Amino acid sequence: MRLIALLLFALLAYWLIRRALSPARPDAPPSGAVSETERACQVLQVAWPCSAEELKAAYRARMAEYHPDKVSALGLELRELAERKSKDINAAYQRLLPLCADRR
Repeated sequence: MRLIALLLFALLAYWLIRRALSPARPDAPPSGAVSETERACQVLQVAWPCSAEELKAAYRARMAEYHPDKVSALGLELRELAERKSKDINAAYQRLLPLCADRR
């Protein structure tokens, strides 16, 4: 049982590191050419324009993926990575939320 749990944690760690190191989209323009709104959409993986419900669903999905408490057992390095990602996700959500509210 412990071997299975260890294997699952190792696979999760490998997947998180690989996902964090790979670009969001290989064909994306350089970061200097992307507006804050476009960057926030890339972080949340949502298409603009979107509704508040779509934004909320994307935010929850990304936070479920990168919540620091979920990876705390995998080590300090992965927890720090998850904390940085969750801060980016929160900032993107805070950036897009007022824009979605204005569209109502």
